[in-house]
Amino acid sequence: MDAPLPEAASSPGIHSNSISKDFFSRLPCSSSTLSSNVSDLGVTDIARLIGVTKGAVSQTLKRIEKKGLAQKQKDPDNRSKLLVSLTALGNMAYWAHKHWHETMDGGFITYLENLNSDQTEFLLDFLTRVENFLQRRMFQNPVKIAGPYIRPGDTIIDFGCGPGYFTAAMAQLTGPNGKVWAVDLQPEMLEKVKKKCHELGLSASVNCHRCSQKTID
Repeated sequence: MDAPLPEAASSPGIHSNSISKDFFSRLPCSSSTLSSNVSDLGVTDIARLIGVTKGAVSQTLKRIEKKGLAQKQKDPDNRSKLLVSLTALGNMAYWAHKHWHETMDGGFITYLENLNSDQTEFLLDFLTRVENFLQRRMFQNPVKIAGPYIRPGDTIIDFGCGPGYFTAAMAQLTGPNGKVWAVDLQPEMLEKVKKKCHELGLSASVNCHRCSQKTID
């Protein structure tokens, strides 16, 4: 049976703060004594290891020190440098933190590590597309952007409509008595607009037009 995790490992100072998480997850540590590798790390070394600023590390270390999880002492070879080491409680919290992640990951890390190059490439492409989609939904919401300027029955021209991200939304805003002209240079983009509007039942409200580089004729 797994031993219960120490209270220190589930305290807000560790699991609610990303820098604190990285501090415990990336520093090597012995199960019985503090590792000499940890004792050789200064604030600058930790900042470089985690990929954050020295100021962020210093602030986090202050909070961790107050909890009795870490301590700083002068480097005997360089008195101007402070070395960071884990206390006995910090050592226990480190392993509890590691155990928690291994339990919660449920083998997911192992699954990712065993993906071949094609699977990894597909997964990265998929996640990138999902991220771009969510960002666009959050920050480029066509209803929020165009909504205040469009009334039912309006006629709208969507220059450079692309695949119709804004076109479809504007057609919904103008309603059945309105009209949206989707204008683009690329015929393949206009085909995507037609398909999207057909699927949404907006074909009657949208006209597609291919323009030239110099005119919209």
